[in-house]
Amino acid sequence: MVLDRNLAQACRLALRAAILISLPLLAGSARAEDEVKLGALMDVTGPIANFMPALLAAQQLAVDEV
Repeated sequence: MVLDRNLAQACRLALRAAILISLPLLAGSARAEDEVKLGALMDVTGPIANFMPALLAAQQLAVDEV
């Protein structure tokens, strides 16, 4: 009985995850002439500040690819 309940709970969780993952696909995609806004949340000061030039270059590379 416990195994059946756990299996049912796992199936419900997998279904919810699949629905959440597919929602952006159902919403549609941007057309080529639409503006696409990209953003990133990162620390630019503190211990990670030494890595910022490389991270910004990686972001620019991603923007150029899109």
